[in-house]
Order: sequence, then structure tokens, then C-alpha cells
Amino acid sequence: MKRLKRLFLIFSFILTIVISTSVSAEKTTYKAGIINDYSFSGNDISQYSKDCTQSVIRLIDNSSVVFSEENLDSAVKDLNEGQLDFLCMVPRSSSLESYIDYCSEPVATGFLGLFTHFENSLYFNDFNNFNGIKIGLLKNSYFEDYLKAYSTENHFSYESVYFDTADELISAVYNGNIDAVFTPITQKPDGLRIISKCGEFRYFLAVKKDNRIMLDTLNSALSLLKQQNPFFLSDSFVKSFRIPYANTSAMTDDDYRSAQRQEVLRVLVPTDNYPLAYYDSKTGEYTGLYVEILKQIASNTGLEIKYIPDDQPDMTMSSIEAGTSDVILTVSGSTDDLIRATEPYTHISYLPVTRFNTNISAEDNITVGILESDKWITDYLKDIYPQWTIQEYSSVHSLLHAAEKNKVSASILSTPDMQTKTSLIAHPKLSISDSFSVNVPVSLGISRLTCHYTVVNLLNKTIAGISIPQEEFENKVYTLSHTYVPNFFDILYANKLWLILALLVFAVVIVIVKLRERHFRQLALTDSLTSIPNKMYFFENVNKILEKSPNRPYLLCTLDAKNFKLVNDRFGRIIGDQTLRDIALRIKDIFKDNAIYARAQSDSFLIFAEDTPENRNRIDSIENLNIYIHNSSNYHLLLKTGVCPIEIYDAQLGIDNYIDRAVIAKAHSPARNENSVTYFTKEMEEALNLKNTIEVEMDKALEKGEFIVYYQPKYELLSDKIIGAEALVRWSREGGLISPAVFIPLFEKNGFIVELDFYVYEQIMKMIKSRIQGGDKIVPISMNVSRCHLSDERFVEKLEELVEKYGVPKEYVEIEITESIFDREDSTAVELIKDLKSHGFAISMDDFGSGYSSLNLLRELPIDTLKIDKVFIDNADTSPRGRAIIEAIISMAAQINIKTICEGVETSGQRDFLKQAGCNMVQGFFYAKPLTFNDFEKLLNSSE
Repeated sequence: MKRLKRLFLIFSFILTIVISTSVSAEKTTYKAGIINDYSFSGNDISQYSKDCTQSVIRLIDNSSVVFSEENLDSAVKDLNEGQLDFLCMVPRSSSLESYIDYCSEPVATGFLGLFTHFENSLYFNDFNNFNGIKIGLLKNSYFEDYLKAYSTENHFSYESVYFDTADELISAVYNGNIDAVFTPITQKPDGLRIISKCGEFRYFLAVKKDNRIMLDTLNSALSLLKQQNPFFLSDSFVKSFRIPYANTSAMTDDDYRSAQRQEVLRVLVPTDNYPLAYYDSKTGEYTGLYVEILKQIASNTGLEIKYIPDDQPDMTMSSIEAGTSDVILTVSGSTDDLIRATEPYTHISYLPVTRFNTNISAEDNITVGILESDKWITDYLKDIYPQWTIQEYSSVHSLLHAAEKNKVSASILSTPDMQTKTSLIAHPKLSISDSFSVNVPVSLGISRLTCHYTVVNLLNKTIAGISIPQEEFENKVYTLSHTYVPNFFDILYANKLWLILALLVFAVVIVIVKLRERHFRQLALTDSLTSIPNKMYFFENVNKILEKSPNRPYLLCTLDAKNFKLVNDRFGRIIGDQTLRDIALRIKDIFKDNAIYARAQSDSFLIFAEDTPENRNRIDSIENLNIYIHNSSNYHLLLKTGVCPIEIYDAQLGIDNYIDRAVIAKAHSPARNENSVTYFTKEMEEALNLKNTIEVEMDKALEKGEFIVYYQPKYELLSDKIIGAEALVRWSREGGLISPAVFIPLFEKNGFIVELDFYVYEQIMKMIKSRIQGGDKIVPISMNVSRCHLSDERFVEKLEELVEKYGVPKEYVEIEITESIFDREDSTAVELIKDLKSHGFAISMDDFGSGYSSLNLLRELPIDTLKIDKVFIDNADTSPRGRAIIEAIISMAAQINIKTICEGVETSGQRDFLKQAGCNMVQGFFYAKPLTFNDFEKLLNSSE
């Protein structure tokens, strides 16, 4: 049972809360009519009506209001038909009292005035000129009684002109159809000026006649509003329209005459005080909050403004003294012999910035810092705080820095500057003090020298109507300008101690990195074996010198140790390395700082120096160096040096080409068993130029058929008959033939010999085929094979294809291979000969006895013919030993079934000797020189 009672109580409690919440949630929404008869551009009463009505409805529990704007007749009709609950802002009128009931207390204040067009000649309270003027009113206007009473009071007559709407009324005064309009005003109507203030009246809330419930509800709310704020009528007007009605500007005839006399006001304006006054480079105009107020003042007074840039220190007062300007944009209300201050057009707050935990009072004897651009507030500060010492600073940063360093007790900054020019994030030691603030009035300073006192009166009247309260002004600053964002330098300044530490760490790291870079660069540019510079260092520094001074003479040398490989083979690499160190040390001792020297590779060294007699002597002294194998005086190492003089450096050639010339000079050194220094000569240069020409033209020469095959006949000694020929190649250029001794070695180096050989082979095949087809005598032709073919695995295959292409029997093709191509460590040549032999080609070994080949080759190789080198037959007449060698070669070859042929036979004595020695064949000038194809054919045909 107890449990059931408990559940019942809980349920009742929840139900009560739900019901009370539902009841409290129900709201009453009232419908209110706003009478807009006299609403027109610049004089819109709607928002004022809504604000005033809302302040009443808020005091009625659970209520809200919606508004409907209508003219008076329509609104009264809707009220009586129940479509509206009450009317807003209705003036008392006896003509309306039969339709509506007024609340007991007014809800708003209204003011009546006479307005005319700006160009009209009627002026403020000029009642004598008001007589007979036409005044516009709305039909059935409930304000006409006020106008009648006002005209009677001020002794002027008028003619009433009635209109249906406010727009027609205003249009009539614009067009000059009437002289003035009589209207309730809330603010200055657009395009009109006031010529008389006609008094104050009250607006009321009104309900349908005898609607006591609604009337009591509104009266209760109005009574409560009056208790809460006895001055709510005036406060509402100022809140909505910013200024009291009493401050509404009204220009007299004297005021306008004063404006016409002055015509132009020359105003000193800062160029960079954003957002208050500055020059906008994008628009080419002066702007800012101060400037906008100035423009409004000028518009209301009819004065023209000319801006004078105030961008130099101490320019302001000097310009006033010189009479070149009339107005200072900002003064703090002080007046002196030069200027009169107007009434303030706004106020601006200045806030003190101090070090953290600094307690100061405005009443203390303190030193205060301000900006030089704010010096206009100095007099005001001295008036209210005479105990202060004021110091000026050129920038916000220097001003705040002064506070940080305790040079001033406080730095005061305006709220716009605090927002737009700095951030205390950049000054972590500072804070805004809440001990005091300074509100400075901002006025115009008018020159006594150039402006009549009436100009000040005129400006004061205008300022009274447009002055901006301090709170509203600072709200504009907040909404119209940007908020200062700390930049990179602010953050750096705020963290300067950490920055200094970071910079020190960074500097140490940089030093370490640089030292390491220098160390590794030194390693990269130094030869690790000899500790002297390497080739990279040499090229880098020599290039710099030549690019800087290309017209000075230099010497470039290359130095090699002759047969150094034998040193490593005989004494070992360790001894060889030490010997290279000795050579490097001797070079270093000779040249010291007078040359750039380096080890290029292996036993090759490079030297570069200016071409002076002293340096030539140093280079020549290399001939006298005695380099012995390390720890041994029995083995003297020979040094070969090539020198290329550089008279004027040619950048197109480059260093490599000059080194090549030094190498060429070294190759021309005498073959004697001693050190040598050889200079590159003109003859060597001509040979080099020829070499370069050959390399440039060789491909075209082959295409043009400039290479010609010559045939040197071979003769059988016993019968003196032609039994064969050796194919030789000549280069026929304009100017004559080029000897094969000139181009063959070059072609062997650059590989062109491969193409040339096959060209020759094909010419031979064509010749043999032609003679076969003609039924002419055919003899075997010997074709030379270069060492370059050893690397071509398809050489034999391609040769075979060529022979088959022309249908030449292989018995007429003999392959002639020079003995020098054989290498003890490389069996490629041996394999090539065996491969050729297996394909049916006859093999002849050329220059036998001139190389280093072993006699074992004769045992291993399937050679058909040995060609005895010319060097042996040249000495046969005078050298018994030479004849013995020839006889031995011929005898040995005969015993192993190899035929012999001797080249270079030029005398009958040589022929007779060879015939006696048993040589099989000969060739040489004694029988025939190398012949062209036509001459060879004639010789061959005649031998038949």
C-alpha cells in the first residue's frame, strides 16, 4: 500500500511539471500596425516604431509581436475589424478619439520640423521670409493643428498644399512646387535641410475603442517600463538616431554665407594612419574613419575639401604658420594663438602597456611613451596629467621596446593601433594595464590665420549632428579594419633568446659541416697515394686560370715513367707505389708554388705553369732527375715529359686537346735510354691538324670513293713470273695521295680501319670476279687483316658472305696477318687464324721476325706463307748475320712445309741472294711498285 502511494505521488509530480511546462510554453502573439504615412527616404519611422514597441511587449509574460505597416486610415479600419490588436506610434488627435483608445503613457518621442530643399533660399528660423510660403501636408493630417499653433506663435503666414502620399509630398518640394514640408522627423531626410524646429510631441500605443483588456495589458507594461527606466523616451531616441533632437544641425543664413566665403578647406591628412586616415594607392583617394567623418561634415556644410598630405615630422604646425593649410584633422580640443578647436567629432581610447606585474597609477609621476604620430594628444595629456613626463617614439616597435626596457613606465597606444599595428604576442614581457585608460576627444583644428571664426561655428553645428560616440567609433574600427596578425619578425623578436641560441647552434653546425665539406673536398681533390692534387683538382683550377686570363702564355706538361709496369711486375706494387710517391715529391720540390701539378693516373703526372724562363728551366731540369726504384740504386727509372706551350688559350679546344698535344710531344721524344723533355712543335701541330682533318673527312672520303686499291705483284723467284699480289690502299685527295703510313695507324686507333678493310675486300672481290668473267689470268690476292677485327666475332662469317656474294674461289684469296697482332696472354688471333683456315682461306704471316712472337706459333698455327720483314733484307748485303738469319728462316719454313716470301726487294743482289737461299717468292720495287687496278691488269695480261 505504501509503495502504491509512493508511485501515485511521483506520477502526480511528473504530471504537474508537464502541465505547467505546457502552459508556460504557450505564447501570445500580438499583431501591431505601424502607421507609415510620413515614412520616406531618410525619414523611416518603421524601425524606431518596432524598437519602442518591442521594449513594451518584452515586459508582457509569454508574448511576442508581429508588425504590419499601413497608412492611418487602413490601420484604423483593420484595428476595428479585429485584424490588428493595437497600433504603434500614434500621435494624439481629437479626430481619432472616436475610433481608438490611447494608452496612458507615451511610448516614444517625436519631433516636428519644417524642411526645404538644399537649393532653396530659406534659412533657419528666418521667420520674416516665411510669410506666404507654400507648406506641404498630407490630406487629413493630424499634425496640421501643430503647424497652425507654431505659425501663430512665430508670426508668419503660409499656404497649405495637400498630398495623398509622403512620396508626392517630398517630390513636390524637390521640384519647387512647394517651399517646405511640415513633417514629424526622426533623422535628417535625404536631400532636405531643416529651416525650423517646430516642437516635440509624443507617440502612443492605441487599441480599438473599448478594448479594455488590451489597453490594461499595454498600460501595465508601460508603467513597468517607466519604473525600470524613467528616461526611456529620450534613451530610445538617442539609441535609434545616435544624437538628441536638440543637436540636430540647423544652418542659418550667416552660416551659409560663411561657407560661401571660405569655399575650400585645406586639410592636413596623414597618409599612413590606417584605418583612421590614410592614402589608398589603389583608389588614389584619401580615406579612413576620420576622413569619412570629414567628408560628411563637408557635405552638410557645402564646403569643398582639399587634402594636403601630412607625411613629414613637424610639418603640421609649420604648414599652419605658413598659411598653406587651414585645418588639422586631429587635435585634442586645445586652442592657442594659431588654431581654434571645434567640438569633438568623436573620442578615442588610449590604453597603457606595461611590463608584467607592474603596478602604476595615472596619478603617479611616471614617464609615458607615445607615438610621434600621436603627438597631437600631448597637450590634452599634460592638461589632465601634468605630473607625467611624455616621450615620443617613431614606431610601434620602438615604443613597446621602450616599455620592455623600462625606459618608460608605460607606453600608451590607441585602440585602433592596438588592433591593427601590433600584437603583444611579439612582446611577451608586456601586457595591457587595467589601472587606467585615457579617452581623448578628437576635434578639428581650424587655423586662426586663414579661417574666420564663423567657420568654426558652422563646423560645430554640423559636428553636433553627426558626432560619433566613442563606443560606436571603436566598433567601426573593429568591423572595418583588419586585426593585426603577428608576422615572422614579430615571432622572431618574441623568441629572440631562443633564436640567438638556435643561431649559435646553427652556426656551430655550419662550421662543422663546412669543415667536413672542406675535409671531404680535400680528399676528393687529393691523390690518395701521393698526397699531391689529383686530376679533378688540376682541371678545376687550370680551367679557372685559363678562363680568367686566356691571353697569357702557359706551359702544360705530361710526365710518364717509362715501362713502369715492369717495375710493378718485378719489384711488387708496394715498391711501385713508393716510387710514385718519390716522383710526386720531386715534382713538388721542383715547382713548389710556381705551378699546378697533379697525378693524373697510374704513373702519369700533369704540370701547368706560366710560360716564363724560370718555369722553362724548372721543366728542363726534369731531364736531370735521377729516380731510382725505392731502396734500390741499381734500377734507374726513365721519365718522359711532353710540353705543350699555350700562347693564347682557345676555349673551343679545351684542356684535353692541349694535354693531347703534350702527349704527342712526349711520343716524339728520343728513344735513348735517358730522361727527356720534348716540346710540341709546329711540325707536330701540322701532323695533328692532318690527323684531325683525316678524322673529319674519312667517312665522306669512303662514300666518295677516294680510297683506291693498289696491287703490288708477287713473283716466283725460280721463274720470275707473277704468281700473286698484295692489295694495298691509298687515299687520293685533292693535292695528291696520302701515304697509308699517315692514316692507317690513325684508323686502327679510331676503328675506322674495319670499314675501310671491308671496302678494300669488296673491291678485290669485284676485280677477281671481273677477270673470271672475262676469262683472264687470275692470281691470288693477299688482303691485310687489322688487329681491330679480332673483337668482331662475325669477321670470318662476313668475309665468307663477301666471297660467296661475288662467287670468288677461296684459292684466289689469301689472308695476310701481321705478326704483331699476336699476344702471349690473348689467344684471339690464334683462334681467328684457325677459323679462317678451317673455312678454306690461305694464311700468310706478314713482317715475320719484327715482333715478339714465339716460334711456337709456327708449330701451332696453320700458316701457309711466311713474309720476311724488309728490315732483314735491307742489311743482307753488308751483314753476314742478317743473311744467316734469312737463310735460317727460309730453311726452317721449308722443313715445316711453309712457303717464304721476302718483301722490300730493291736490287738484283738481294734477288740473287734470296734465290740462292731457297726463298720461294719476292715482292719489291726491283720487280714492281704498287700499281693501280688498270696498270696491274695490263701487267697481268702481258705476263701471259
